[in-house]
Amino acid sequence: MEIYQLVFETAIEINPGAVAVGAALGIVVGVPLGAAIAKLVQKRAERGVKGTARVGRLRAKRAWDA
Repeated sequence: MEIYQLVFETAIEINPGAVAVGAALGIVVGVPLGAAIAKLVQKRAERGVKGTARVGRLRAKRAWDA
């Protein structure tokens, strides 16, 4: 998390206008994206949680290997 904060603070120093536009764009894009993800999660929950543990393990392994 500290890395992101450092990048963000550096970006503000370089170009505050671009950061503001980027943040606004992020909110505009992020809200519908969040809603879509929530809908997918809900559908998956309705179907049952079969397979999610396996996916979680694979993701954890990938993150660990990276």
